[in-house]
Amino acid sequence: MAVTKINKPGNTRVLTPVLLGGVYNYVSGSSEGEIKPIKVTTDGKLITDNTFDEIYVGSGSFGNITSSLILLDDTVWDDLRVPLSGTKVGSAKIPGFEVFRKDTAGTSQGVYCYQFDTTSEEELFFAVQLPHKYKLGTDLHPHIHWGVASTPAGGTTVRWGLEYSIANSFDVFPATEMLYTVTTDPVTQYKHHITEFGIISGSAIDDVSTMLLCRVFRDVANDDFAADAGAFEVDLHYEIDSLGSRDEYIK
Repeated sequence: MAVTKINKPGNTRVLTPVLLGGVYNYVSGSSEGEIKPIKVTTDGKLITDNTFDEIYVGSGSFGNITSSLILLDDTVWDDLRVPLSGTKVGSAKIPGFEVFRKDTAGTSQGVYCYQFDTTSEEELFFAVQLPHKYKLGTDLHPHIHWGVASTPAGGTTVRWGLEYSIANSFDVFPATEMLYTVTTDPVTQYKHHITEFGIISGSAIDDVSTMLLCRVFRDVANDDFAADAGAFEVDLHYEIDSLGSRDEYIK
């Protein structure tokens, strides 16, 4: 990606990059006195002694600009992370916080995670807020990081569930919806498994500070792995198109 366009009030300049000594020198197509050249190093560092309303990174067509913001035309991805060791339990259906792996001799204290039972449904609760750099209107891709400390005994499927409700600021939280994982690789002792829940539609997300209220659980009625399963973290992959929002509550 490269800087392709700069806007000033009432002025737009398409830039032409010239690589000189490891630095891209961007010069506006006309009226260079109005918009000074800028430089971008090959590793993406921006060097400029001028103040611009907006700098676009990527390629394509852009609309009119009214305030300062750096935008990515080609979006990038990141994780919205929820370590399950920091989540909340309810009054019942509580998974045990138990050892997952010890040292080779088996004598160390070991490392722990929440272990979900094989016969009764257990659950954890959490809430997350979408970052201001999230690209409004794009889908969310939740998944779970998990593993088992036991050797599989016949059963090969661990099925996880995610119940959620999502609301923009000042909106009413709707009735919850459910997503379930589908395990596509064999359950292997101590393996770091990552399994997708599916997609949470972002079509109605139109502002910053959107919140999700969530419950994660093991769907034991529909899996056949006859031992506990440990859950480490739930993440939501999301698209980024800016460093943040123009204003505190407006993208």
